Amino acid sequence: MKTSVSVLFPGAVLAVFLLLTGCGGSNGSPTGDTMALQIIASSIRDGQTRVATDTTISVTFSAPIDPATVNIGSFMLEDSSGPLAGTVSLDADGVTATFMPDAPLPARDTLVATLTTAIRSLTGQVLPADHVIRFSTAPWTRQAGTPDDDVSLAITTDPAGNLYVAGHTTGTLAGQTRAGGQDIIVIKYDAAGRELWARQFGTPASDQAAAIALGASGRLQVAGTTGGAFPGQTSSGGTDAIILTLDTDGQLIDTIQFGTAGDDVASALVIDSNGNRIVAGQTTGAFTGFVSAGGTDVFVRAFSPQGTVLWTDQFGSNGQDSGAALVADSNGNVYLAGTAGGSLDGNTALSFNDIFLTAHDTASGTRLWLRQLRTLPPDTTPALTNETARALAIDASGNLYIAGDRLDVLSGTNGLDMLLVKCDNTGNPVSADTFGTSNDDRLNAIAIDNQGNLYAAGQSVGNLAGTGAGLDDIIVLKRDANGNRLWARQTGTSAADLANALTLSANGDLVITGQTGDGLDGNTPLGGSDLFLMRFAPDGTPD
Repeated sequence: MKTSVSVLFPGAVLAVFLLLTGCGGSNGSPTGDTMALQIIASSIRDGQTRVATDTTISVTFSAPIDPATVNIGSFMLEDSSGPLAGTVSLDADGVTATFMPDAPLPARDTLVATLTTAIRSLTGQVLPADHVIRFSTAPWTRQAGTPDDDVSLAITTDPAGNLYVAGHTTGTLAGQTRAGGQDIIVIKYDAAGRELWARQFGTPASDQAAAIALGASGRLQVAGTTGGAFPGQTSSGGTDAIILTLDTDGQLIDTIQFGTAGDDVASALVIDSNGNRIVAGQTTGAFTGFVSAGGTDVFVRAFSPQGTVLWTDQFGSNGQDSGAALVADSNGNVYLAGTAGGSLDGNTALSFNDIFLTAHDTASGTRLWLRQLRTLPPDTTPALTNETARALAIDASGNLYIAGDRLDVLSGTNGLDMLLVKCDNTGNPVSADTFGTSNDDRLNAIAIDNQGNLYAAGQSVGNLAGTGAGLDDIIVLKRDANGNRLWARQTGTSAADLANALTLSANGDLVITGQTGDGLDGNTPLGGSDLFLMRFAPDGTPD
């Protein structure tokens, strides 16, 4: 939300200023009706810091201005590299001029706005000298929410750089109505971080969004879980999985609610090259044609663009098994990463919890293979390790990358470590790397760019990439295609700050989203936990 702060000059100060600038003709200053023109208010004060990058600059004059004299040549804005393009306009009264930049202001930069003596009032008054306003911009960080708890768990982008985040709230977003419990929220921002719209959906029970994707049709798909029944839908019992279809203006087009008599949770969503929607998660029940293996089972289900069920798969052990993340390739395959609490179909449990990886044919739903991964050296006792998969990415060669965490009692550390696993396109492990502090560290999100660089985000309670700011800190890192760390960043507040998801924009910037318990980068906390977006340049510089 854009804010504007006006600074008024007290009358006494203005009087002294007029006296000093001269009221007589001996010094060449205008006299009588042509007394010097003054700027009496400004939306940005000289010396102001942490100005938002989506700011416009407005100044108010002491008299109506001749429109022909206020333009891009007399009202200028420059950053450290030179003049910025923009549009200058006057209000209906002719007393307030506004400079609107054509593009977002550069983050973390010093800018100078100049209003020259070429500006004249309708009666010929001029400024006594060029009026200069120097200010600096804040990092590109957005914080949003309600006075209650707000969480962002998923993010995607479009070719224009617009950003879409999904999560849930226990409050009420501006202009929206709370349905009850937790509601699903979806918010759209432009490339500058300006909020374009916010939507809230739900039932009287608790509803959460876990994944979001943008199809070639321009429609948004949001997957999550509901404890009730959405309009026009019927609860299957317990919690159900749900898919919401929205247009890019945030209007709800379609809803699909499905599940078993047990509890069903949708955790992952991907759209294949044919526009089919594949959803994965976990269930305590049994889908038609399947038998529960016990505990919670993994499910995968595909829907056509029209909403027809194409196929379903369900598998599991007698323990707690869950699907976490999906990716699709260009060859008609969809891959699922998750966590197994026992031995999965033809595999042997290696520890308390293992990471698994599967491949399905997107057309038929045939499961091509299922791998229960061993990421430890062969001589390591596996029964004292817990591994959890939280995110999945694929590179141009078809290699698969899993991000998550490991609890390894034998290592001597006291908490979770971050875990990165690389597999070939048949699911065989190529490499595995764990790293972290003596406290809890984990990765929640991962992406691969066109050069094969890997980006990951998560959280740390320790000093992983700097000095910890408080409880959990946000962690962002980049590695090259060979696995060499290029940079790592740690940031946060004195409260708990979590990076839950990330996306790569068209210009190569990295945008992360999650939740914070305080004010990030100078933002004002709204109450409870707030959702945030934070942008980084490819070199790790906060934009």
